[in-house]
Amino acid sequence: MTIGSTYHTFDEGHESLATAEAATNAFGSLHLAKRKSQIFWNTVNRQLSAAFGVDDDMSDDGEDEGGWLLEGMVLQPRRGTVEKVIGGYWRRMAMLTIVPVAIVIAWCAIPLPTYPNPALDPDFPGPITNGTGTSDSSFLLIPKEGEPKVLINFWFFLFVYYGFYNAIGLLWVTKLYHLYALNWWPSRLGGATSYTLLWCISIAGGAAIYLISGLERFLLTWILLTFATMSTPMIFSFSILRSNRRHSWHSWRSSLNNASDVFFERVRYVPESWRRFLWFSGALGLGLVALVAGEAYTYIYMSTLPHSAADALVYVYTWVATVHLLDLTTCWILGEGRVNSYSLTTAFKFYYAMTLNTYLRNLYARLRSPQQFALLQAASSTSIIVVAPLTMTTYAWRVVGWLTGLVGGGEREGYEEWKKKVGRGVYIQTLAKDVTMMAFLGWVAVLHFGPNRDAYPYFGFEDKSDPYTYRLTTIASSVVWVSEIVSAYIARRIIYRQFGFSITKEAVKDFKEHPDLVPSLQAVAVHVLQNMLFSLLTLAFA
Repeated sequence: MTIGSTYHTFDEGHESLATAEAATNAFGSLHLAKRKSQIFWNTVNRQLSAAFGVDDDMSDDGEDEGGWLLEGMVLQPRRGTVEKVIGGYWRRMAMLTIVPVAIVIAWCAIPLPTYPNPALDPDFPGPITNGTGTSDSSFLLIPKEGEPKVLINFWFFLFVYYGFYNAIGLLWVTKLYHLYALNWWPSRLGGATSYTLLWCISIAGGAAIYLISGLERFLLTWILLTFATMSTPMIFSFSILRSNRRHSWHSWRSSLNNASDVFFERVRYVPESWRRFLWFSGALGLGLVALVAGEAYTYIYMSTLPHSAADALVYVYTWVATVHLLDLTTCWILGEGRVNSYSLTTAFKFYYAMTLNTYLRNLYARLRSPQQFALLQAASSTSIIVVAPLTMTTYAWRVVGWLTGLVGGGEREGYEEWKKKVGRGVYIQTLAKDVTMMAFLGWVAVLHFGPNRDAYPYFGFEDKSDPYTYRLTTIASSVVWVSEIVSAYIARRIIYRQFGFSITKEAVKDFKEHPDLVPSLQAVAVHVLQNMLFSLLTLAFA
C-alpha cells in the first residue's frame, strides 16, 4: 500500500489519518518526492513531507531554500528555514512578536480619508443623508464615544481597511486547515482562486450592505460578515466531503445461519476520519463564536462607560471565565481524545490566550490610578511564578488524572507528557502577553498622535476631567510589561531547576517538528489584534 493512497483514504471514503502527527506515528520516517511550492500548495503532500522528515529545503531544480524567506516561512514553511529563523532568541522574537505587531501597527496607521462631521456644526441646516440616500441622522450616534468628529470614506474603508482585516481572517482559517492537513477549497478551482473569489464575494457583500441596507453603521454587521467569510471554508469542505460520500462507506459482512448457509449483508460504517473532521469543525466553530462574542462584548463594554469598580470586575471576570471555558472545551476536542492534533491544540490555545490578553490590555487605557495597575500586575505575577510551577508537580498531575478518570476521560497521560503540556501553556501565555503589550503600546502611540486620532476617540484621552491619561497609560503599562518579563524569567528558572524542564527548548523543538505552527501563530496574532482595533473604530461614513 503506498503512502499516497493510505493518507488520501479520507478522499476515497475509507479510514484515514487525519493529521500529520498521526501519519508519522503510523508509518515512521518515510520519504516522499519533493515538489515545487505554490502560493497554495497541496497541503497533504507537503504536510507528509514535513512529518516524515523529508529534507524539503531544496526545490526540484536545486535552488536553495534560503533565497526566499517569505516562501520558506509563510507560504510553504520548510523545516530547514524554520530551524534557522527560530533557532536564536532575537530571530524568534522578531518572527513571533515583532513581525505580527508591525503588521497591525502599519495597518491601523494607514491614514483614513475623513471629512468633518456636519452634525457638529451648529449652523448645519438639516438632517444628514447616509450612503443609502435616506434621511437619517441617528446612524451617526455611536454610543461608546458620542457624536463622532469625522466621517470616514466608506470605499477606502471597505477595500483597504476592512479588506485587509478580512483577508487576514481568511488566511488564519486556511492555516488551520493546513495544520489539519486538509484543503478546504474545490480541487477544480485551486487554493489561490478560491481564496481570492471568497474575499471578493465578502467585499461585494459589504458594498451591497452600504448601497442597499444602510446597516454599515453597526459593528455587528461587519462582525457577522467576517464570521460568514471565515465560516465558508468549513461549509465548503463539509459539502465537498459529503457530496463525495466521504462520510460513510459500505462493506460486505458474512454470517452463517443455522443451516451453515453463507449470507452477506451490507453494513454501513462511519469512518473515524470523518468523526475527527466533524470534531475539528466543531472546534473551529467555537473559535468563530469567540470572535463574535469578543467583539460584541467589547462594544457593550465601551458603550456603557464609565463603570463602577464592581461593574468593571463583573465585566472582566465574566469574559475571563468565558475564554477559559472555550479554551478547555477546544483543547478537549483537539486533544488525544478526539482530533489528536498537537499543532492544532497549540494554535487554538494561543488564539484564546491572545483573545484574553488583548481585551485586558485595552482596559489599561481606562485605569484610573497606578494602584490599579499594581493590583493587576500582582495577580499576573502570582499566576506565573506560583501557579505554573505548582501545576507541574506530580501532585497536580495525579489530581488532574483522578478528575479525568471521574469524567470518563480515558487513560491518564504520562508525567513527562504532562510537563510538556504545562510548559507549552506557560510559553503560550508568555508569548501572548509580550505580543499584546507590545501592540498595545504601539497602537496607543500611533492612534493618539497619528492621523486616525479622530477615528479612534478611545485613545484620544481628550477629557481633562478623566483620571486616565496617555502618560499614565504608557508609563504604567511599560512597568507592567517589564514586571511580566521578569516574572516569566523567574518562573522558567524555577521550573528548570525543580523539574529539569526547559520551556524554551521544548517550544523550539515543537516549531521544528511542526513548521506550519510559526505562520499559523503569526496569523493568529495579527487577526486577534485586528479584531480589537476594529471593534474600537468609529463606524460613521460619508
